[in-house]
Amino acid sequence: MFTAIGSRRKIAAVLAFLLMFQMMLSGFASIGSIAHAADKPSKYITFLYTDFKEAANRLSFNGATRFMDDGSLRLTPAQGSQFGTVFNWDKVSLRDNSGFSTYFTFNMNGADGSSGVPKGADGLVFAVQTKSNSAGSLGGGMGFENIPNSVGVEFDTFDNGPSQWGSNGDPSNNHVAVDLNGVVSHGSKGVYAEPNIDFNSGQDIYVWIDYKTADKTLSVYYNNSSTRPAQPKLTYTGLDLASVIASPGCIRRLYRRDGQRLAKSLYQTMVFYEQI
Repeated sequence: MFTAIGSRRKIAAVLAFLLMFQMMLSGFASIGSIAHAADKPSKYITFLYTDFKEAANRLSFNGATRFMDDGSLRLTPAQGSQFGTVFNWDKVSLRDNSGFSTYFTFNMNGADGSSGVPKGADGLVFAVQTKSNSAGSLGGGMGFENIPNSVGVEFDTFDNGPSQWGSNGDPSNNHVAVDLNGVVSHGSKGVYAEPNIDFNSGQDIYVWIDYKTADKTLSVYYNNSSTRPAQPKLTYTGLDLASVIASPGCIRRLYRRDGQRLAKSLYQTMVFYEQI
């Protein structure tokens, strides 16, 4: 999902950017048409995919991931205990005093449950990690748990706070959080926000994620329209991304793992910018 940027620029760190997707029960997830990011000076498009099928030679699949006729990706079918991943072979560099911006659209609907399990598990994670083939635990782990040297932004649709579902400090079944090093337990110090948008509603959700190296700030914006909010919904400060990643070479990944029951997942478009 990434095009290599100019080799003349000094590389401070090379990052792996990925999306991890996990829904334990029946649900339909899709990334549809992209939302336009706010104009910013001095930025380079590192990758832009409006048709994943056209980028087939840059992508590697695992599990149940398939191209759809419309150019989107189906990461899992409507079956339980499935997983699907896709990652791009190209690498992304993060230089001194630079940063990145990315935006994408997802859609989760048809949430279902079984055997007394609440509807709508388990969520979606956009993450940065160092391994090309790492897969964390499924269910409440959303495919991200236990992956070291990683940063994830989770869009969680299942409350794993109660003891019977993991006791991981989830505030609700509809929240956003920043996770580090594969740890999805938020606890009292967790950085999370509870949106006024239902991620399981079946509507398109537009997401913008920015990272500024100079002030070590990760900002997350989301909306149910293509209008980018003026202020971030969630901000994580003091994040030294290069130190967390701790690797000179990384891979970007689009990721999804399933638990008990799940429907199809479709992803259509994603854009990534390097900022200078």
